[in-house]
Amino acid sequence: MMSYTAFYAGLYRHHSGYEHPSTLGLLTVAEDLPDGTTQIKMETKPDTALLGMTNVLYAWSLLIASDRLGWPNEDDVADAYD
Repeated sequence: MMSYTAFYAGLYRHHSGYEHPSTLGLLTVAEDLPDGTTQIKMETKPDTALLGMTNVLYAWSLLIASDRLGWPNEDDVADAYD
């Protein structure tokens, strides 16, 4: 089983460059043309599998906060993901 820290690092850190202003995110929509110019293309629909894993990470984060801080209520987190 993967630890929370490893899960976070694997999911967020390696994919956050696509969400935050960076060359990595820009390169996904940029295309170098033969004449030396660069064309910016429309974004494609994101991979929904990654979005699903992001929800898992968020839910896990809320459950840890519930356990450590007493907020949010664990039952409320479970109800939100039913």
